[in-house]
Amino acid sequence: MPADYAGARSLWETTEVVGLSSADEKHAILAGLARNPGPSFVAEDERNIVGTILVGHDGRRGLIHHLAVCASQRRQGIAKHLLDSGIAALGGAQIE
Repeated sequence: MPADYAGARSLWETTEVVGLSSADEKHAILAGLARNPGPSFVAEDERNIVGTILVGHDGRRGLIHHLAVCASQRRQGIAKHLLDSGIAALGGAQIE
């Protein structure tokens, strides 16, 4: 996902309900992905990232950040698929 950062950041910046902070800078996101490899996903069309979910955990609880879908791609089940994938990955890591 490191190669997806620019596209993901662009999506977050254009999604009205996503608030960004210093925790969303590239170095912080990459550090989070290194701590929690596997449960974060992007959805793409032929050219662009159209959805993201950042999922992490503290060893006991799963945390969901930036579940976002491009406005033109909503109502197609992308968010549900991303969420289901993130939850499944947490389950695979034995996080409930």
